[in-house]
Amino acid sequence: MKKVSVSYRLTAESGVIVGSSTDVLSIGIDKATIRRRKVGGGAAQEPLIPGSTLKGKIRYECERILSGLDHKICRAPRAETMCPHHPEIENPPCEVCKLFGGPSEQSHLFFGDATVKSRDVPAQFLTRVQAGVSLSRKRRTAEDERLFYAERGVAGTVYEGKLEGYLEDDLVEPQLALVITAIERLAAIGGAKSRGAGWTNLEIASVAVNGQILSREEWRKLREKGLSVWPKSK
Repeated sequence: MKKVSVSYRLTAESGVIVGSSTDVLSIGIDKATIRRRKVGGGAAQEPLIPGSTLKGKIRYECERILSGLDHKICRAPRAETMCPHHPEIENPPCEVCKLFGGPSEQSHLFFGDATVKSRDVPAQFLTRVQAGVSLSRKRRTAEDERLFYAERGVAGTVYEGKLEGYLEDDLVEPQLALVITAIERLAAIGGAKSRGAGWTNLEIASVAVNGQILSREEWRKLREKGLSVWPKSK
């Protein structure tokens, strides 16, 4: 097994909404964003993007990549449509479950929360509350008495995070290449994307294998070589 880690930087091109119901009543809005206590204590809280949210989005991008190459992939996140229950997967687990885990498979990747990079901006200015109204898809008009208030992280906020894991020696290149490609393809995260929220720019900051940090040229070559291992399934 080899230890791998990928650090990334996520810039919010529009406000990110990753909802929490914890503080809804206390702050008087309908959709609050997930926060964490600021380093050093105090009442101020910073928004964050949970590792579980990032894992789900990156897993979905990996599914799209392999499905485009005609690989049989189970359907997350419902357990009954995932390995080993999916009827189309002859030899479970599928390639995505081997990497991200499933009902009967342990995950080989662990995602930390993405936290705000800059500590110079006061926490209260990292989110804003925006009014919205529920729409009727059938009538294509605003619903009566359905005004709501949603809190979102402000555009331009930079988050940093890291994923780590242990991969089989002979699978490091193809699996790591798949994850890197999925990260680079991720365009949006969180809720209300149809309303313009959650659009992001995700950049890889560093890649390391067994503690050795690869240069940008090295991990790009690894990505190209690793992706060549994923030919179209026959």
